[in-house]
Amino acid sequence: MKFKFLLVSVLLVSLLFSKDKHPSDKYLFSETGSGYAHIKDTGTSPLRYHGISALLNAGYVQNSAKGHFEILGNLSLISGSAATYYLHQHISGEMIVSYLHSLPVFENEDLRLRLGGTFRPTLAASINQSYQNAAFNMDIMCDLSLSSQFEFDFERPEKEGKFLFIKYHLPRRVYETFFRMSLPILLFNGRPEFAYVIDSDLDLFTRHYYLGGFQMGTKLGIKRYLDNGNAIELSYDWTMYTSGKKDIYLLEKAAHNLNFAFYFKLN
Repeated sequence: MKFKFLLVSVLLVSLLFSKDKHPSDKYLFSETGSGYAHIKDTGTSPLRYHGISALLNAGYVQNSAKGHFEILGNLSLISGSAATYYLHQHISGEMIVSYLHSLPVFENEDLRLRLGGTFRPTLAASINQSYQNAAFNMDIMCDLSLSSQFEFDFERPEKEGKFLFIKYHLPRRVYETFFRMSLPILLFNGRPEFAYVIDSDLDLFTRHYYLGGFQMGTKLGIKRYLDNGNAIELSYDWTMYTSGKKDIYLLEKAAHNLNFAFYFKLN
């Protein structure tokens, strides 16, 4: 834990005393994806539910040689079944604010290592109609994570040739590959301190608030820059969360998604 706080302190100092001499690319960002997920919420059921996941992200992204900034809204769904007859749905809405600062590790401008933080407040709801008296619950979660990203730019040059009797022309293409990982520094949870029975609207605010649990995520992708300055991106991401030993009703979830994103350049 002390090592994580030391890294964040070094990053904040570098941000205060650095100046950006590089132009920034500003984008409107949208992303959609789906895949496989599983969830276990002992406040509703002792079973583990397996099924599909879906997500939708949208927001603003600013990118330069100095750093990467984004502010996004995220809506995600996990819908799973267990023992054929039981269906569990977990819906969450998030705001994601992230900044990654470039570290002068590589002399090659096509290679970048970025380090920074991500702040993510979340409001989530669980629905399981199979358990009528414990069918609905709302959770409050907020985490501060240490995030790192490795990027590599490359291009495919323009090429013309002939295969057998067929002539072909391959235009120049510019790509970026990246790998991102986030590890928690601080995770705040508001989880129920009673069975998921809602007798009144005020019950939604009766919560067991604590620091703990664990959440992390990784993302691997490739981005292609278009001639008009826009970009498209294909990526795979994995996320996991566990509410930890301090929770009265353990919540565990994980999702694997294949995503497609579009960057619309603003400048």
